[in-house]
Amino acid sequence: GYLRNGKLEVAFNRLTRALEADPNYSTAHNAMASLHERLGNTETAEKHYRRAVELSPMDSASQSNFGGFLCRTGRYAEGEQRFLQALKNSLYERPEVAYNNAGICMQTAGQDGKAETYFRSALELNPRIPAALIGMVKLSFDARRFLPARAYLQRYQELSQLDPKALWLGVRIERELGDKTSENRYTTQLRRRYPDSHEARELESKS
Repeated sequence: GYLRNGKLEVAFNRLTRALEADPNYSTAHNAMASLHERLGNTETAEKHYRRAVELSPMDSASQSNFGGFLCRTGRYAEGEQRFLQALKNSLYERPEVAYNNAGICMQTAGQDGKAETYFRSALELNPRIPAALIGMVKLSFDARRFLPARAYLQRYQELSQLDPKALWLGVRIERELGDKTSENRYTTQLRRRYPDSHEARELESKS
């Protein structure tokens, strides 16, 4: 709870005490790993992530968290394997999280086919995952599937405010579909809300 609320020093002290009382407490190792990652202590974070999954191999949350860490440090194949390990647990209450994170990992790695498979699996379980929806917008646009890209972006807008990247995607999608009214709507929002963004400058250079 302290970690979620940004009270890192208090969280560190509580987790240290928990691990002193029980060095084999996997949940505490998982939380300590997350804390050290936020502090930029990559090596220490990895030690705690590894210890957490060693102690509780069927703890899907720890496996998924470790997978995210590995992907953020550029070890995409290792990260993917951790997500798949998390999904082996039939009692995992939030498999859509592992699928979504695997999709983000594979998209970052440039493996769009795998990314789409994972995002679709996540959305089948929970159609309201913003990260999976925007991931599908990008994948659909890059594959020149502009109608699905529009549909995914519309679903995404129902859940999240559009940032500059999403608005710029909207502009380009509607430009490809020839819908000038919708293109102008995204253009106006991008110029008004994010005038100093890279995307706004790109818009002006390509107008």
